[in-house]
Amino acid sequence: MTPIRNHNLESKDNRFTLTQTLLLLVVYFVGYTVVMPMLGSAMSYFVYKTPIGQIHPNFLIMIYLVILVMALLVAGKSLGKSWKDFVSGSKSIDHDSPWITVLKCWGMLFLFNIISGLLMQILLGPDAQAGNQQLVVESLRQAPLINIFATVIFAPIVEELVFRGALYQSFRSEKSFWKAIAVSCLLFGAIHVLPQFANTHELTELLYLIPYSGMAFFMILAYEKTGSIFGAMGVHFLNNLVATVMILITM
Repeated sequence: MTPIRNHNLESKDNRFTLTQTLLLLVVYFVGYTVVMPMLGSAMSYFVYKTPIGQIHPNFLIMIYLVILVMALLVAGKSLGKSWKDFVSGSKSIDHDSPWITVLKCWGMLFLFNIISGLLMQILLGPDAQAGNQQLVVESLRQAPLINIFATVIFAPIVEELVFRGALYQSFRSEKSFWKAIAVSCLLFGAIHVLPQFANTHELTELLYLIPYSGMAFFMILAYEKTGSIFGAMGVHFLNNLVATVMILITM
């Protein structure tokens, strides 16, 4: 028996429906990554005369809020049930409370971040930094409140609904447990690395698939151990919160 596998999640009652899954994928991969940025850029140009391709902060926060609300509406009752499972611990396979399980998984992720960071420095040099991380730092400088919201609130909720909710649940089955983990981790890593690689065409950027994909494993671990998507959200929230605080302190 796989020690991290939660057989309480095998039931269809613990998964998003096909409609929910498809809608979440459309909201994120079409709405958030394509349609909303295009609309935001166009509106910013016509209203605030910003350069084409840039999004004014007023429209940026609107994009985050619209996508967040849409994702929550799609998840609907399934999210409410998952919250009850998390609070009660009824689907948990850990002996600790779900809150302690989240802290333990985040602690392991924190150590992983340190080790993977050292690995990237060995491979790429002491000043190496992922393009996505550079973007986060620059965004926090330009519009701190909006980007704190995006990093600490928006990303843990929406990305977990998509990557651990829609995608991971879709691939996870009795015969494809580890395959589902691999797919979820790699896709999570890709969405954080490939956009920057597409801009810079630097092959070294692809090495950051290691830390970003690795992060996803600990969110899956929390999801399995707590039996709730809120376990994954909790780890994601803590990871982003600590990272954001550290960036703000050193700015």
